[in-house]
Amino acid sequence: MGGPRRRPTSSTSPWPARTPKRRPTSCAHAASRCSRSRGNYYDDIAARTDLAPGTIKELREARVMYDQDGTGEFVHFYTATLGRRLFFEIVQRLSGYDGYGAANTPVRMAAQYRQLTGFA
Repeated sequence: MGGPRRRPTSSTSPWPARTPKRRPTSCAHAASRCSRSRGNYYDDIAARTDLAPGTIKELREARVMYDQDGTGEFVHFYTATLGRRLFFEIVQRLSGYDGYGAANTPVRMAAQYRQLTGFA
């Protein structure tokens, strides 16, 4: 008793190993293993928006999803599913966007299904 608690150091530790050389470019990249969008998701964004190609490239690399309406923009990503049902969504609403990114729901659900079932 007493003293600070130490992190487990065995190979069965629940804590991920820290590797300073592998830093993600954003918290979205680190957390969103499940939101690896397949196919042409970012090509669709390019077709339906007037975002600059560089912005779309940044979204793709960070695995961040995007939506917009007549009043604003919605930027979001999801964490990997914990267990079979729990995940977190991190969102940013820009300007007057008041929706929930419903256009991206099928993409999220497909990515979560792939993660849970092991389909690549």
